[in-house]
Amino acid sequence: MIQHLSSRAGHFIVDAIIIDIALCLAYLSRYDGVLPQFQRHQLWVLLLPMVAGVVSIQILFGIHKHKWRYVTYHDAVRICEAYAAFSLLLVLLRITLPERSPFDLFRISLGVIATQLVISVLGAIAARAFRRSIDRRVVPNINDDTAKRILLLGVGIHAVMVANEMLRTPGICVIGFVDDDPKKVGSVIAGVPVFGPVSSLKRVVEAHKVDEVLICIPPGARKPDLDSPENLAIHTRIVPTLDDILSPDSIS
Repeated sequence: MIQHLSSRAGHFIVDAIIIDIALCLAYLSRYDGVLPQFQRHQLWVLLLPMVAGVVSIQILFGIHKHKWRYVTYHDAVRICEAYAAFSLLLVLLRITLPERSPFDLFRISLGVIATQLVISVLGAIAARAFRRSIDRRVVPNINDDTAKRILLLGVGIHAVMVANEMLRTPGICVIGFVDDDPKKVGSVIAGVPVFGPVSSLKRVVEAHKVDEVLICIPPGARKPDLDSPENLAIHTRIVPTLDDILSPDSIS
């Protein structure tokens, strides 16, 4: 089922359903749940043209090329731009078309246009976010005795990215983080706890039977003794950050 909905055709179908639902809800909201005869007829006439228009605007703005499982803030902004452009077109039709049949069928109430825009944008973003959440759903390996127990040192963006990837990796159990930022200590990030400051590293390793420590701290913030695995009785490795990769010393 998910695979079918992940196809481009599946995306169009979901968006089409959202558009029609948004249009129906906008009419019901505008007319307090009781549609006059003309507006009821107008709604039925507009269902297919609205879908065709939104699909066309998605293709024009390149939204159909975006993978839902990797949706980001920038995709959401692009959706807002595309749907706003389509709503602007509807407003122009409202202003320019004459108030006589059959043109009056395409003169949509401004209240309907505004409400439909809000609902359709929220629906489109929610559908993509839901698809992304399914892909990123994590089943922790905490109760798996065979999983390697990993502790991350540092709670920056890099460390969170590493944790998110490792949480979806079979055979790996991310125990948590240690970090010197007092605002982060005691919190839960990426679904795992921040146990305490770096000074508590040895105690955390022993208490939680950690198999390996990964250092996820940028070079500038890294203390000299962190690079020495001899400080712990277990394997310690440094996960290269973007600063490490782009530094002149790492470029041959």
